[in-house]
Amino acid sequence: MFKQKSIFTVREATAQAFLAMPETFSLLKLVDMTRKYMARPACTDGTITRRLRELRDESPEKFGYIVIDSDKAKYQKSALKPAQ
Repeated sequence: MFKQKSIFTVREATAQAFLAMPETFSLLKLVDMTRKYMARPACTDGTITRRLRELRDESPEKFGYIVIDSDKAKYQKSALKPAQ
């Protein structure tokens, strides 16, 4: 039997954190906020960013973003068109 580790799944917490971010945001702040929603400080960055990519792939108009500075991990929300 699967036991959920927190109130929110990583996916749910990532979605909430993304929607709470301003138009331009730091990925590090999104990761930090996601961990706080879950109350799981040890959840890895890779897991959270993977869930963010999955959300973008499934709903690009709602969770679309572009990387505006990869060195500083700065992202900008951008509604994207679904892949054909």
